[in-house]
Amino acid sequence: MRLGPSLSSLTGTFLVEGNPVRLVDPRGQQVLFRPDLTVGDVEDIPIRGSSGGTAGPWVWVVHHARDDRSIEPNPYSDWHCLLSILDPVTFALQCRLAIHSPYPEVSYDGDGQIWIVAGGVWVVAPRSSQPVHHLPVDQLSAR
Repeated sequence: MRLGPSLSSLTGTFLVEGNPVRLVDPRGQQVLFRPDLTVGDVEDIPIRGSSGGTAGPWVWVVHHARDDRSIEPNPYSDWHCLLSILDPVTFALQCRLAIHSPYPEVSYDGDGQIWIVAGGVWVVAPRSSQPVHHLPVDQLSAR
């Protein structure tokens, strides 16, 4: 039994909490869940990426760096992807950083920080004026 439109075109999806709960495809589509647990129509959203998920209240998406040299940190001589932290309601960009893996490990610590492991370790505080901090691995192991 199907309770809404076919979702076969959505892959790599993740759930975003809120009212309503949404099933998001990082390639730019979402489906809203209604209170009766049926789903609405597939809608376009302003994100494009190869993978994504949630970390606490935030949405994150990985996408190609292309020729964007404005991102900090910018190890442009090394291969990298970009990871964007987005507002969960509007998908407005909160911050963006260069990472060294298209498949990051992303978690939320409950104190407002997002931890990212992707060929390096970063701590991101999206509401901070200096949101991105790279943590040298040798300093982490010394603690």
